Amino acid sequence: QPLQPLRARRWWRRLEKGRGGDVELCNVAAAVGTSSAVLRRLLLGAAFVLVALHLEGSIGQRAWQLPGHAPNALGGSSARWRSARCLDRAAAAVVGCRAVDMDIAAAVDEDEDEVAPADDEQPSERSSSFSIFAPESTKEVWNDAVEAALKSVVDDRADATTILLPSGVGDVVVGLRVVLGAFEAAASELARGVAAAPNSKDRKRAGWKQDELRFRAMVVLPRPLLELAERMYEEQVGDKMRVVVCNMNRRKELVDAFRRDSEPVVILAKYEDMTMLSLAQIQASPDEERKNPDPIELLVMESAQIVRAGGYRADGVADLSFGASRRLYIASRRLSGKAPGALLGPGQDPLYPVEEREHKFGQEVFRLTHEKANVEGLKVPLQMVSMQSANATTVALELAALHKETGLRSIQVVPVSKLARKVAEALDLLLRKLTNGACTVTWGGGSEAADLDAILIVSQNPDYAKVAEEFPRLSRIKPGKKYGYILAIAQARKQIVSAWRALAIEDGAVEDAIQTGALEWGKKDHRLKWEEIPKTMRQLVWEGSQRDKVELAVARGIEDLGDPWDVWFGRLEEWIEHNHRESIRIITKQPQKQDRYCGHAIGEWIIIQRRAWTTGQLSPEKVQRLLAMGIVEDKHAEDFARGLVELRRFVREKKTNEVPFTYYNPDNGYQLGSFVVAQKKKQLRGKLSKEHYKALQEAFLSFRQTVSAVFFKHPEDPEAAELTRSIEALLRSTRYALQAERRRQFRKLVLTHHPDISKDPNADATMRFLGSVKAWYLDGS
Repeated sequence: QPLQPLRARRWWRRLEKGRGGDVELCNVAAAVGTSSAVLRRLLLGAAFVLVALHLEGSIGQRAWQLPGHAPNALGGSSARWRSARCLDRAAAAVVGCRAVDMDIAAAVDEDEDEVAPADDEQPSERSSSFSIFAPESTKEVWNDAVEAALKSVVDDRADATTILLPSGVGDVVVGLRVVLGAFEAAASELARGVAAAPNSKDRKRAGWKQDELRFRAMVVLPRPLLELAERMYEEQVGDKMRVVVCNMNRRKELVDAFRRDSEPVVILAKYEDMTMLSLAQIQASPDEERKNPDPIELLVMESAQIVRAGGYRADGVADLSFGASRRLYIASRRLSGKAPGALLGPGQDPLYPVEEREHKFGQEVFRLTHEKANVEGLKVPLQMVSMQSANATTVALELAALHKETGLRSIQVVPVSKLARKVAEALDLLLRKLTNGACTVTWGGGSEAADLDAILIVSQNPDYAKVAEEFPRLSRIKPGKKYGYILAIAQARKQIVSAWRALAIEDGAVEDAIQTGALEWGKKDHRLKWEEIPKTMRQLVWEGSQRDKVELAVARGIEDLGDPWDVWFGRLEEWIEHNHRESIRIITKQPQKQDRYCGHAIGEWIIIQRRAWTTGQLSPEKVQRLLAMGIVEDKHAEDFARGLVELRRFVREKKTNEVPFTYYNPDNGYQLGSFVVAQKKKQLRGKLSKEHYKALQEAFLSFRQTVSAVFFKHPEDPEAAELTRSIEALLRSTRYALQAERRRQFRKLVLTHHPDISKDPNADATMRFLGSVKAWYLDGS
């Protein structure tokens, strides 16, 4: 009987969603000797064929037209397109039957004629071949990365392997080739094992069955890459392995794919599906093994830098969450080490970031830096644009101006939400009118394009990981594309911060720039001007942006993402530079509790850092930075260092080593006399360490046994006396220098005037004079 279109659509939607008729399907499936899943797909394909035939018969009558269009405009063409679409989905349903049960081929007539589309019908986008634009240099990078990955994964059988590729260079392609190479290696190993067994009994004893290959791979990708990956995997490996896309409506098929006795399969999933995948792996295991599910052979994580954001995205890293024999991480930045401040995951305390060891992500077998990729044209750089307005009309005007200036044509609103759809529809309508259809706006709810020119952040509190997931398409090269633009409303603080976080999760150099900006912020104690902004951050901002908007965007990124410790450390550096410009050896000046810099209690901050240092809560990196600035852990050591600095300054300025016990520095109020008395008491009680005694000795402390300055006798010869008087003047001017410098100066005089070296007739008299002043000059006695 002829089917009504609306009734047919309801029927196939019920079949697609698995609603109704389950008992009847099971009974019919048992009668014909197949599974209910296969029968459901056959009925689904039949429904598509019937509707397509109905559409073909109604083309002349224009019975089924798109709503909102004139009958004489799109009636026939839309019906033909829908007819071709239905036939294509019918074919996909039959292919799905073969994916569920390979034995269904026996129940289907292989010689059945295929329905060919008419010449004027639009070809199905899903069935057409797909390719990515890539120059030869990019293909060479692909080959090198795949070769390095296969050597580690297949030859070395490493548990974990990491490839560092910037987003936009090898997304989907490298992972696909690694999966295909690992599958071919497993097939070769199976063939060698079967050939080595002499007879069928030996093969069964070895666990081999003829034409049996156990290979289960899973590829986890960001949501925007899933459709592209599905099309490429169907085209490249669909004839060798079954391709299963993780879907809530296909849970049974997903569980079957995880079973040990399943055919070779590759599972494509989003990071959001990790929890469901973990449950499916547990359900596929026998009851006695559910605590330790059977691991799959290979897990590939595309854009793996997202896992450092924490939460559900990191579930695939640990064996406790998901079991895999070998893991391959394809990331744009290094994964091991301390969790960066911009990548703190949910529930992670910023003061105690989780540090991942290198063995967790394996060895980095291939690395391509962002700088090299940009220079060689393997990807397009990313730039952030601050939009001036939040109104749809004015934003559309700004986008039209940006289109005219930069040539961008495709913009996508992120992240995907109902709000994004409304904004995208409104902006698309306005922008098409302003650009005569040259620039369009989408929202990511339908078919995902392979590349984008720009993304527009619209959410009030956007997830930075969702923004970073768009970078593979945003950075992908194509003819005429120079940059990938990240558009954010300047007044929306959280959007600007989300954009900086997304850039930081993509490239570690951005986070280093944020740290440098925090240091400069602490030194300047004000919002950074354009010339003070780190170069890396300036390069990430569109050159056509207003300077004040750029400064505001950078300030918000530093305030929200920069480590406050770096800001305080910048204040410490500037305080030391401002208060201690003279060069003093051994240790620099230490701030006291009452010391302040531009109103900030720098002294109290040092006390807090020393307390964290003592209790082990300060990271080794920060400890080294404090040591480099002369900050010491022990408070008593700090007091001694402060007194030693003041004593050296006193001896150098006063030209004496006699310090009155009531003396204090009029510039800073330091009680130097009390310090000297305290050191004398420690010496008398035997509590002064050798290191401190030696430091005090070099500084000419007054408690050392010294004699008054003597009047030296010069030679009677006038020429010799004139020479020795000049030497005396030189020695007196340098007597209060450091001991090492005095020894160096005295040695130079001896080598100059020694009779064996000098031909001066007064050399003997000069050496006798130097011998008489040696103790006075070097030892202070």
